[in-house]
Amino acid sequence: MEETAIQTNVQSEEPRKDNTPTRPGVMVYFELIKVLDNMTYAEKGRLFSGLMKYAAYGIEPNFTGVLAMLWPLVQSKIDRDGEAYAKVIASRRKAGIARWWRKYATEHGIDPGDRQARAQWLKERMENPEEEDFDDEMLV
Repeated sequence: MEETAIQTNVQSEEPRKDNTPTRPGVMVYFELIKVLDNMTYAEKGRLFSGLMKYAAYGIEPNFTGVLAMLWPLVQSKIDRDGEAYAKVIASRRKAGIARWWRKYATEHGIDPGDRQARAQWLKERMENPEEEDFDDEMLV
């Protein structure tokens, strides 16, 4: 296979403020194998680099040629997986916060069995994650 130069430019969007990825990784599906077999190593490298930057920081690559045709398929899978990951994280966060309800309620003179108070407490913690009433003892 002959390698040809392909122009790619990453848009000048800023990554997240803390410059950390939004998730630990990204899935690359086997259905791409047939497409990758027909690409040059330069194209594969540009696709992989664009895929990683998009998944980690939300920076969308500006591909041309074959990569521009392939990108929407890859992007839709990254977005779908990102949404699923966000739901898992939210669910785990809610479960983690809810775990401390009984201790919090007891320490603040609230009936731990009061479902309405628990729901309100949980809602407040989910809406304002920086304003948590946890102390180090609760996390041990």
